[in-house]
Amino acid sequence: MTRRITSIIVFIFMMIGASVYSLAQTPEIDSLIHQADIAPNDSIRMEYLLDLSIAFRDRDPKESRKYAQEALAIAEGIDFLRGIGNGHYFIGISYYYESKWDTAIASLEASKAVFESYGDSLRMSLPMELIAVVNQRRGNSPLALESYFEVLKLLERINDPAGQLSILINIASLFSNHLENYERALVHLKRAESIYETAHDTTRAALKRFLPNIYSNMGICYKNMKDPTLAETYYLKALNISKELDNLMQGSFANNNLGSLAQDRKQFKKALAYYQAAQKGFDELDYTYGRVVSFINVGSAMGELGQFEEGNVFLEKGLAMAIEHQQKPQIRSAYQYLANNYKLEGKYQQAFEMLEQFNVINDSLLAEEGREQLSEMEVKYEAEKKDAEIARKELERQKERQGKIWAIVVAGGILLMGIIGFLLFYIQQQNRKRQTLMALRLKRVEANNLRQLDQLKSRFFANISHEFRTPLTLILGLAQQLKKAIPAGPENKSLAQISHNGLRLLDLIQQLLDLSRLEAGRMQLSPKNGDIMGFIRGVSHSFHSLADNKEILYQIEIPEKPLPASFDPDKLQKILSNLLSNAFKFTEEEGKVRLSIAAKEDHLEIVVEDSGIGIPEEHLDHIFDRFYRVEGSTMQGAGIGLALTKELVQLHEGKIVAVSEVNKGTSFWVRLPFWAIDPALSEMEEAAHSKPILEHGSQSATEKPLFTDSKKPTLLVVEDHTEVRHFIRQQLASHYTILEAANGTIGLAEAKAHQPDLIITDVMMPEMDGHDLTHALKTEALTSHIPVIMLTAKGDRDSKLEGLETGADDYLTKPFDQDELLVRINNLIKQRALLREKFSEGGVLRPKAVSVTSVDEVFLGKVMEVVEINIQNEHFSIEALAEAVNLSRSQLHKKLKALTDMSPSVFVRTMRLHRAKSFLEQKAGTAAEISYLVGFSSPAYFSKCFKDEFGVSPGEV
Repeated sequence: MTRRITSIIVFIFMMIGASVYSLAQTPEIDSLIHQADIAPNDSIRMEYLLDLSIAFRDRDPKESRKYAQEALAIAEGIDFLRGIGNGHYFIGISYYYESKWDTAIASLEASKAVFESYGDSLRMSLPMELIAVVNQRRGNSPLALESYFEVLKLLERINDPAGQLSILINIASLFSNHLENYERALVHLKRAESIYETAHDTTRAALKRFLPNIYSNMGICYKNMKDPTLAETYYLKALNISKELDNLMQGSFANNNLGSLAQDRKQFKKALAYYQAAQKGFDELDYTYGRVVSFINVGSAMGELGQFEEGNVFLEKGLAMAIEHQQKPQIRSAYQYLANNYKLEGKYQQAFEMLEQFNVINDSLLAEEGREQLSEMEVKYEAEKKDAEIARKELERQKERQGKIWAIVVAGGILLMGIIGFLLFYIQQQNRKRQTLMALRLKRVEANNLRQLDQLKSRFFANISHEFRTPLTLILGLAQQLKKAIPAGPENKSLAQISHNGLRLLDLIQQLLDLSRLEAGRMQLSPKNGDIMGFIRGVSHSFHSLADNKEILYQIEIPEKPLPASFDPDKLQKILSNLLSNAFKFTEEEGKVRLSIAAKEDHLEIVVEDSGIGIPEEHLDHIFDRFYRVEGSTMQGAGIGLALTKELVQLHEGKIVAVSEVNKGTSFWVRLPFWAIDPALSEMEEAAHSKPILEHGSQSATEKPLFTDSKKPTLLVVEDHTEVRHFIRQQLASHYTILEAANGTIGLAEAKAHQPDLIITDVMMPEMDGHDLTHALKTEALTSHIPVIMLTAKGDRDSKLEGLETGADDYLTKPFDQDELLVRINNLIKQRALLREKFSEGGVLRPKAVSVTSVDEVFLGKVMEVVEINIQNEHFSIEALAEAVNLSRSQLHKKLKALTDMSPSVFVRTMRLHRAKSFLEQKAGTAAEISYLVGFSSPAYFSKCFKDEFGVSPGEV
């Protein structure tokens, strides 16, 4: 990507302007309107209306089209072909200025056909040229080139040098800017220069207006060919001739190009002077695109000169205009330079925010470029296919010119050989096809059988594991109750033994479930950012008590230096725990267990050694098999742990190897990949994604989640007790993105600003308690859809009822079970997702079909009512919809997305399409008529959307 904006001095719109003004001059608009009103006949009135269309062309395309349509209607009424052709042409220009490419081409093709019907080649070249321009603008370079060369041949035939220069400049533009073939671009530019130089004096004077454009394009080519000296020479030529011709537009772009060249040479003061001259010209012309470009360029040059504050003012002004006019490349450049200025100024937080915005718009532009490249490849393929067809027909014509007798003999022989060859080929192909089909069917049957077997085994493991969980839960629960009821004694020790073994059995069941998920392919890695060495140290230290109880020497060798990395903590904990548990299990008292960790570039080397009983060599290859146990062994073990460990290592694409010697011990060596992260980047991510903790008064705590993930659901924790709030945060941070607030007032503001997926709130808080907060949330249209869980020390029935009556979705008492809280949060988020599905079930919005809060139902009903009223209005905007329901555009987007999982634009389009389907089923009109009735401006686009929504075209309904 280039480092700054490079202005493209290929003014396609100027070429159009030159062509249009060759038909009529533009007097003052008021005078034209008056002349049209008092015109003595339709023919003269038509000409004035066309002049008015020209006058409004780049000011108000819709107004321009209105006058062109009036002129077309008059021309058709008096059967005046030239007027009909001009009317279609000016209508096409108005659509071009609105970037409605398909509609523009349709009007231009109609204009071309009219001029061609009575042999007016000069006028016919105008729509032909604009068709090529449209194809170029929409990214179809092969078709644009084909159209340009077609109109160039026509202009050479009728000897129109001005038209030839216009086309040659556009062809050079396409080679330079879209195909990056600067040598080919220079060939066409020099040809244009030659036409100017060899023309007669009178003609040359008229053609001189093209020279700034020619020289500017030459400068661009030489600049991209790394020849800045020649580039500057031609840029200066363009600037001097623009001044001579008093062409402020061309002069402004020449100044802009000279500024870009100076900035490339690190001549920032010189660049700033050129950019400011360009800005002055664009301001005087009130040319939006040029103003945006010059504002951004001035801001970037000032930033390089250390004038950050003043430079940022220009960049922000350019950014605002670029966003308003949807100029994505300029939006990208503005964010890039703002990030650079903030970085040079030492404001890294602002620099990171600008860089994030730059990446978003850059990804969007790259996706668009990809679609354009695919379109060009498709057109290229069609062109090659067409060339092949032409070549084939030419070959057939050559054969026909040969002697008839020889042709008949040869053709007969070829035909006979062809028939025989075809029959042999057909028979062979049929045999191959049958064999292939049989092989595919056999493979499909085998794969289906294996898949059914895998599913059967997975269901068996899952079902039997779940069946075990129910009685185990009862056993553990009753054992816990009895331990509390029975005083200390032998019975209490027995109950402890029951609980210990019950928990062990529960762990085995969980391992079975993990194995079934791995086998079914449902378990995936979920990497998190963190200190991998610190995590391993925490897991390994949890075995110290076991080592002490068995009097085993436990050695840990883990590097002290933190290692920031991306890894799956759950899977890594299971791998380490299984290996260490296995080592302690088979090591007798006064034995030794050693854990060693070594970090390589992109993987860990984990070694777990023990001095246990060892494994015979003939059994070593089977220790990772499921449910395998060494014959004659008296040690405990179900044969699940090592099988699960190997599966988890393979899920990481790692490797595990066991080495053992009987009566001397066993060693496990694991090579486990991880993904390194940049510590500096981790700090920036934390600063960007973590939200401040809002305390009492206006203070804000600085503790933030260590790492965040934009794909996680967002929770807001409202709790006045700092330690309790931090504890809840620690328990949930690995599953959700957490926002925090210290009281209800701050919590309500945070909820409106960020619209989290769920809110957890305490009841007793200063300023605004949990009941008042819940009531405010549930009665506010912007937040009524957010589920609320109340956490409080008040566990009595009346307190629970009071909380639920205020609109809370769930209620938990302190101290709460962490797992239960996670499950309840997950259930509420899933329930909200199910509500969204029911709101938009089958694509038809049904707000009253779901039991939700009345505020949500009223809100959706209001939105649907507003859309229904404006369903025929093709210009009805999302801003207008947001204003009608008293929300900002971003608030409307968040609210509709939360309730229906649709953006506002998709919501409106879906309602339009379903209304259209209803009309079509009632035979209320043609597809084109109905497309306009439901607010689509293009029947072709309506057909595409309709097929995407219902799977059939409108004509098939």
